[in-house]
Amino acid sequence: MAPRVDILMPTYKPRTEHLLAAIESVRAQTETDWILTICDEPTDVDTATMLQSITDDRIRYMRNERRLGIGGNWNRCLTQVTAPYVQYLFQDDLLEPQYLATALAAMESDERIGMVSMGHRYVFEGESVARDAYEEVEKARAEVAAGYHDGTETLLAWMERGLHPNVVGEPSFVLLRKSTMHVVGAFREDMQQNLDSEYWARMFIQAGWYVVPGNFGSFRVHADAASARNFERGAGVFDRLRTLHAISRILPTEHQKKAQRIIGEQTTRMTEKFLLRYGGVRLELSDRVPILFSLALHPITVLRSLWRYTRSRNRE
Repeated sequence: MAPRVDILMPTYKPRTEHLLAAIESVRAQTETDWILTICDEPTDVDTATMLQSITDDRIRYMRNERRLGIGGNWNRCLTQVTAPYVQYLFQDDLLEPQYLATALAAMESDERIGMVSMGHRYVFEGESVARDAYEEVEKARAEVAAGYHDGTETLLAWMERGLHPNVVGEPSFVLLRKSTMHVVGAFREDMQQNLDSEYWARMFIQAGWYVVPGNFGSFRVHADAASARNFERGAGVFDRLRTLHAISRILPTEHQKKAQRIIGEQTTRMTEKFLLRYGGVRLELSDRVPILFSLALHPITVLRSLWRYTRSRNRE
């Protein structure tokens, strides 16, 4: 018999204390009708040994035959789903005991809902280069009203902001409806940093969104976390722009013109940020002048930015 919810945990070199704490937070849920599937990437870390002390028939462990990458492992997890609802939980994160019960109640209150975002806190371990970014996310989410939101309307407003910040939330704190996911498809495996935001954008086109404020879990931020590593390497720096282009092609026809305007404006803004971050120079590009012509006027800054970006991507 299928469970009420499938909890999916893609793992990659987990720390024992973090992994066991995450699993125990699942076992402590007041909603008990769940299956936890752990999909482990093959590395030199023996994740299976970490799990030997856990005896729970609701927990399944599998090790991938080869490295699939972030998106590949997320999609591998999805192949194991039988429940009507899907909840990811990353190896570093924690759920409060009422998380599943509250999220499921919200999801089942309206069949139009495809995603339920649950309020949570950020826990910083050590110095984090991304602390300011997370504070920006918290501020943006605090401005989102609780309850139901129309998917397309929300998406268009989010696109106006360049899909920044991620107001929906990290996958550990978003409950998903399987039937909607079936229409939306798989996560993009060619993205590293913003593949969740890209997926949320596609979900918005198909269904509504429900927001539950409060504190229903902890997202752990530390230097070894994938998000921190990606930030340091500059991974995903172009993902949001790629997402805007991809989403504009599948939006309803009546929104296409607005989407193209947004893409033009966001291309200029994102280019300015890229040149500032990697070139160290603030340039004010004009929306009225073609972006390639504008960049041609600043060849040294552009080349320096590209060189520093390439170095950041290649740095181990």
